[in-house]
Amino acid sequence: TFIKGGEAVFAKGKKHFRRTFMVFDLLYVKKGCLYMAEEETFFEVRAGEYVILVPGREHYGNRECAEDTSFIWLHFTIGQYQLVEKEEVSWHDLIQREATYVEAAQYVFYVPQHGNVKQRERIEQLLEHIVDLNEYSAPDSPLKQQLYFSEFLLQLQKQALHIPTASEN
Repeated sequence: TFIKGGEAVFAKGKKHFRRTFMVFDLLYVKKGCLYMAEEETFFEVRAGEYVILVPGREHYGNRECAEDTSFIWLHFTIGQYQLVEKEEVSWHDLIQREATYVEAAQYVFYVPQHGNVKQRERIEQLLEHIVDLNEYSAPDSPLKQQLYFSEFLLQLQKQALHIPTASEN
């Protein structure tokens, strides 16, 4: 569930402050590079990349930005989640239960904690829609943000999975 999002710029020489959140914190870098740490794991998040920081773990900038760095941040929650090491996953692994006439399908996401987006223009368009809706007080703006956030997660999922083409089968 999407909570809040925004856009920020760290000038050269600045770094992310130290904190522990009880929600997920996704950082997507549009320009520059963020040097982030989550407990003892270090990430260099460059333009076109994202990192998902996990609830309950301390995170902070472990190095100053070497250049002006612009990024989008999203805070969100997930009911139940499990952290797993990278593994080969197919679309069939995502569906845990097919939909019936009275129950929705049940599925899981396998999204890497740190990744490089393949369709950068589409991803940035979705993120900008989410952030831009902060400026509107229309009653449907929060719902639109949820919809764009769901589409954003789906795009990350699609990019994380390798779907073989007919020539690869």
